[in-house]
Amino acid sequence: MAAPASFDFRALGGQIASLVWVGLRSFACTLLAATACGALLAGCSYYFLQGLDWRWRVLAVVLALAEGLIVGAALGAKRSLGMVLAYGLVSLRLGEALVRLVFERFLGLSEDRQMGVVAERVAHGLERLPLAQAEALLTQAVQAIAGEAADDGWFKRRLRARLLELVRVYTLARFRQEDAQHGGIDLFKVKQELEGSIDNSLAQRIRAALRMATIVAAVVLLFAVAVQTSLIHYLSS
Repeated sequence: MAAPASFDFRALGGQIASLVWVGLRSFACTLLAATACGALLAGCSYYFLQGLDWRWRVLAVVLALAEGLIVGAALGAKRSLGMVLAYGLVSLRLGEALVRLVFERFLGLSEDRQMGVVAERVAHGLERLPLAQAEALLTQAVQAIAGEAADDGWFKRRLRARLLELVRVYTLARFRQEDAQHGGIDLFKVKQELEGSIDNSLAQRIRAALRMATIVAAVVLLFAVAVQTSLIHYLSS
């Protein structure tokens, strides 16, 4: 029998360094952009308050810059992990590898056993698993894989945990869709479909979520500066 598929981040070698670089670059660019926006809004706030004492205007500028840094750091952390995940999914096919590990190692679907397992399930009328059983097996598999990451570094544990959660949610949604259509889960069919689609699908979802988060952060920053500028104008009058 062939050995089960592995998902060892240590084997990625220099690719891990690439993932770290993607994350750092995304964080730095986001922080720089948010700080620049904060500086622009600080200038607008200073101009709006030009009739006030210089100390009020300096306070408005300092607050706007601080808010730009805070928003940039928070958004940068979110975008950093998101960009790492998207890069790993598209370039390194990490989702496909993790799906294969979940199904082959913990659900008993290794490639060399497929035909025998299918024949056995057909003979016993169990080719399609009930949704509850499939969900339980999925949860057990994810928890078992997550438990193997205890000795990895912080970055590897964080990356693995986030990938596992994405794969779990996506697979669970596919299980429910399969059950609604066919009254049970054909694990082999779902496995093959996920291996071919999960990376691109998850990457698209991550990018869409990051775009929305960026828009929300920009609106929050603009609103915060506008409110504080109005408040300073009110307090100084």
